[in-house]
Amino acid sequence: MDLWMIIVLMGGILIVYAATLPASSKPTAAASSPESWLDAVSVTLQQMMEEFTQEQQQLQQTFERTKQDMTQRVAGIEQEVTAKLYGIEHRWHTFSTHWERQRATSQEMEYTASQKRLTGSENLSTRTGELAVESGATTVDPIHVRTKFKALLEMHGQGKSVEYIAKKLGKNKGEVLLIIRLAQAEGTTDAAL
Repeated sequence: MDLWMIIVLMGGILIVYAATLPASSKPTAAASSPESWLDAVSVTLQQMMEEFTQEQQQLQQTFERTKQDMTQRVAGIEQEVTAKLYGIEHRWHTFSTHWERQRATSQEMEYTASQKRLTGSENLSTRTGELAVESGATTVDPIHVRTKFKALLEMHGQGKSVEYIAKKLGKNKGEVLLIIRLAQAEGTTDAAL
């Protein structure tokens, strides 16, 4: 404790002690002796020290409980974060595995499509006719393929994907593929347009 606090406490104790003295104008021999006054002050100071010690112990216990509570909360938060991180890693692994499969499938499809293109226009026109019959499409005059589907063939010539072209023109992918194959079968390439 600071010195000024001790002085203030001593002054307060003296005031309380003076208030408890009898109101008689003649001081008693016991009250006027310095030893009895010092005994009273020392008893009061001992009581104050005991109260301070008890308050300090209560404060220390409160601090320890708070520390334990915070330690438990931090441990709980660490467990939650670890569980969420594991979940994110698991989802990332699942996503990357799925993405790799999709990419492999897409590459296989592109390879298959390029192999089919290399087999020749005769096989291609036969397959195109089969696709037309299967899809219920009517045959289209070659002149009309170039003029009617010029936008489609231009997009294909620019390297746009079949999905993009179908979405942009409001057609299904099978129809877009059929038109592209018909144009290729009749010798009309995307670059020539």
